[in-house]
Amino acid sequence: MTLVEYNCTGLDGTPDLVTGILRRPTGLGKRKAIIIVHTGNGWGKGASSQSAENVTIQYAKFLCENGFVTFEPRFFLDRENKNEYRDLPRCFNALKFLSTLDYVDANSISITGYSYGGFLSFAAATEWAHRRYCYPGTSFCSYLPFYPICWILTDHINRLPGYPAFPPDIFDRWVRRPMAIFQGGKDDYEDQDPLVLDKLISAIPDNIQRKMTTGFLYPNTSHGWDRGYDYTFEDPHSRKGSGGTNTNVFNPYVTIQAKQDLLNFLNS
Repeated sequence: MTLVEYNCTGLDGTPDLVTGILRRPTGLGKRKAIIIVHTGNGWGKGASSQSAENVTIQYAKFLCENGFVTFEPRFFLDRENKNEYRDLPRCFNALKFLSTLDYVDANSISITGYSYGGFLSFAAATEWAHRRYCYPGTSFCSYLPFYPICWILTDHINRLPGYPAFPPDIFDRWVRRPMAIFQGGKDDYEDQDPLVLDKLISAIPDNIQRKMTTGFLYPNTSHGWDRGYDYTFEDPHSRKGSGGTNTNVFNPYVTIQAKQDLLNFLNS
């Protein structure tokens, strides 16, 4: 495990230096790699059990143990500092950084993320994002968002008030690469609607991308099931935008299953 820095270009064209945790598996040869993007709570203070970083750490350790180079970029410390227009380009800069490493297979770099990070990994699959942020000769081979708040994305695709950070047509055209979405069936953001995942996939307007998208639904599971603890908070986006209490319940069994589903998809 190594703390590294990589260069980005800020929104105003100025240099933007980002840090992240890089893990390399044992053994020789070029390896598949994956970028793991933290939640909207930020990467956290250290690796305490109640930091968002703890989410990325557990996936990074699991995937590294299974032969993947993993990279956990640290976009911001706490939720007050999230910025989609800044952080989506940073995902592509992380891709560029990994592609330069001589032990990484540059054609086998994936991206996953959790909640806010799930949204970024979903948006990264669009042609809009690639045209603006992807460096020549680089591309992600697959996209793996975890609990990305499906109703907001579906509304955005359908030209309803969705995610205001990006233009209305961002989800019209796709890069047509494999995608898997991991979603809980009792997510309070989704008003515990178990059909939101199917609705999101069905809403993807590109028929080819829609066929390349797989959904993993965990029926009796909340948002943020893999945090390692239970917690409750108020959020205006809960209950499909009605607002209210959002309760995240740690589910160790689904956490294990989702990791295995992720690994199987990456190796398929």
